[in-house]
Amino acid sequence: MGDDKARCPSIKKDIVLREEDDGAFLFDPIQDRLQALNETGVFVFKELNGKNSVDDIVKNVLSQYSDVESGTVKKDVEEFIEQIKTRGFLSE
Repeated sequence: MGDDKARCPSIKKDIVLREEDDGAFLFDPIQDRLQALNETGVFVFKELNGKNSVDDIVKNVLSQYSDVESGTVKKDVEEFIEQIKTRGFLSE
């Protein structure tokens, strides 16, 4: 997925995060798109500020959720970022 150390993805400014009791959603009012998120997805979403590299985000997830393997987290974070990029939620 490119140079993870240099890549610092960020969410488009119009994207809204709505947290509910039973989950969370990203909403893009411009494209009228909705994306459901689980607890980890919300955590990663909040890390996508344009300052954290993908590697930084992986490290932060590992510090938050200590019962998972780093290889699994890296793969999951990369897949999540690619998914929301494809759906148009990232500004990069």
